[in-house]
Amino acid sequence: MPWSFGLFLVLMGGCLLLAARLPVAHARISGTFGNGLRTLLGNRPWRLFLLLSFISGAGLSVVHYYLFLYLEGIGASRSLMGYALSIGTVSEMAVFYFSDRLLRRWGRRRLLLFSVLVGSMRVLAYSWIDTPSLALAVQLLHGPSFAMLWVAGVSYAHALAPAGLGATAQAQFVGVNFGLGGATGAMVGGFLYQHMGLALMYRWAGVWLVVGLTVYMLADRRPTEPAYASG
Repeated sequence: MPWSFGLFLVLMGGCLLLAARLPVAHARISGTFGNGLRTLLGNRPWRLFLLLSFISGAGLSVVHYYLFLYLEGIGASRSLMGYALSIGTVSEMAVFYFSDRLLRRWGRRRLLLFSVLVGSMRVLAYSWIDTPSLALAVQLLHGPSFAMLWVAGVSYAHALAPAGLGATAQAQFVGVNFGLGGATGAMVGGFLYQHMGLALMYRWAGVWLVVGLTVYMLADRRPTEPAYASG
């Protein structure tokens, strides 16, 4: 275990050096920051997107925070837990690699809806599986559920943010999905885990995602969306 933390420190140090050399784009804010922020928050498609981001973040947080407890509960070895994380990471990298082509082919809204649908299928599968090898197969859905949401979210922020407020839109997306949604799902998931067990915790998370996706689709029936442009 000490070697793991040391390797993590070295790799994160390398990431820091690389990040310091990345080019940063600059854009002038049209008008004041306050007016731009009100324009962004007044955009109904953006507010609905943030709502679905919260729903997805809360639903998938039971995977992020309780996956290893679940694997331990169904008899998975420590090596298999490592394989599960590796499989999920590979599927995530594949989605990010093909993200530009996926956006051009299907559009951000379809990717968003598909990611939440796959997320609900993923947590529902966990609620019924009691075999470690099957859990590894379900981990392949990590990319289409988690990474695809982030691909759509970055694209939404790029398309809907007023000039100069791209970073602000990104911060709202991350804060709502991984921050507020993640914290809410972790707390509620912990309560369900304590009183109902892991299987029912995942089942309720699946119901939450299905209901949230349905509400979003009923509230946002736009026939079109802002055009996607790479870069």
